[in-house]
Amino acid sequence: MRIITVQVLSTIADKPHAYRFNETDNWLMFDPYEVAISANGTNWRSSYDEPDLKDIYCYGVDIAKATPVDTLRTFSGTDGQTIDSTRYETRAITAHFLAKAITAEDGDLASDALQRFFASRDPFWLVFGGRFGQPYKRWLVKAGVVTVTAANEQSALIDVPFTNLTGYARSVVNSVEFAAHPELYGGFGINLPAGTSYAYTSSQCDVYNPSDITVDPLKQHHDLTITIKGAGKPTITNATTARSLPTLKHSPRPIRWCYPAQIPISTIRRTASTPTMVGSS
Repeated sequence: MRIITVQVLSTIADKPHAYRFNETDNWLMFDPYEVAISANGTNWRSSYDEPDLKDIYCYGVDIAKATPVDTLRTFSGTDGQTIDSTRYETRAITAHFLAKAITAEDGDLASDALQRFFASRDPFWLVFGGRFGQPYKRWLVKAGVVTVTAANEQSALIDVPFTNLTGYARSVVNSVEFAAHPELYGGFGINLPAGTSYAYTSSQCDVYNPSDITVDPLKQHHDLTITIKGAGKPTITNATTARSLPTLKHSPRPIRWCYPAQIPISTIRRTASTPTMVGSS
């Protein structure tokens, strides 16, 4: 499979940073977060590349913890309740910005610039990079009302709230590219063991899921694609759940198969004539 590296953050050489000795033109007293957004998860726009956001920098990000919500069921004559299902609630994310100002009214101009940058009728992906950021995580969000919390003739403080619609973050790329470029997409908390691969040539393989949750394309709309290259009519069996994919017909081209049901990714057993399986999630 051809690997396409996704460029999430800005490529400028000298990114904004805290004041260093003899930097007379640098007024920053902190290392800012770089904020990047994308409508499709592939093409990204960084706040550092937006002329209207010059001298407007993110100094803090608050992300609420994951909140599981249980749906309970009551049975007549039975004490207590049973759990029908569990889902993750939406999460609140707030980005805090500091804008350089000349007059008190500049706070409104800065908030308008942030509003234009984040304005969207549809949900979009959000990444926080920088020294203290986590550029390997993307959040599906919808922006809320931008608020100026304080302003004077020197600076303005602005808050931008977001609602994370999925309840958790996702990796910025699929597992194939993630494993191929851990130096680009890795980070503390991913827990990807050294040497992890998602391309196999043997008839049995273990597929490692570094996520905190089960991959569930049916209910949660997670992306799960399995590509098989080889001859014959391969059958894929999940040894953990004993569920099998339908026998696939021979095709001269690689077979790309999107699984429409739940697969807890831990062990997948294949029966085929020396195929190469490339899975992405």
